[in-house]
Amino acid sequence: MNKRQGATIKTPYHNQPIHTLLSIFFAFKTSKSVRRKYNINVHCISVLVACYLYTITVNPLFGINKVALYYGVYSYYVVKKYFIVLESIGLITQRGVNKYSMTDKGIDAINEISHNSESLIYEFCNKYNLEL
Repeated sequence: MNKRQGATIKTPYHNQPIHTLLSIFFAFKTSKSVRRKYNINVHCISVLVACYLYTITVNPLFGINKVALYYGVYSYYVVKKYFIVLESIGLITQRGVNKYSMTDKGIDAINEISHNSESLIYEFCNKYNLEL
């Protein structure tokens, strides 16, 4: 069997990069174990991921407003609500007035999501004979 080469899906209507579509396709599945473990929703996960990305791209300390602007999806008040949840379960911690940082537990959650994503994409590509 020949593997399909390249990173696009060719249909009569669109040519889309498969890795982008797979990221969207598996967005909920990859965080399922973390969501169940901490009893949080996908919106909390997306804010946690935004905090992590802010940490590695801008500054290890972050504030509610900084993450809200960086992420650009939720308002300050919505992000604040999710920060309260994430802090209460120990995924982020407050380090001063409106300064937070990721905890080891939060980084472990991100690593678990990343590992799940890699596993799901690998299994999917093997099942449908795709190469990225």
